[in-house]
Amino acid sequence: MTLTAEAATSAAPMRRRAGLVPFVVTVFAFTVVMAGATMPTPLYGLYADRMGFEP
Repeated sequence: MTLTAEAATSAAPMRRRAGLVPFVVTVFAFTVVMAGATMPTPLYGLYADRMGFEP
């Protein structure tokens, strides 16, 4: 199958946009997981006091 120059140039932005969506979703998921993993860490001092954790 042969594409004309016009068809090839009009398809290029669509490919870039199609690759952007999975990237943004991946970055968002990574950010949510990392934030969820690190947010409880500063609360450890409170948990230790209330629940009697020993170092």
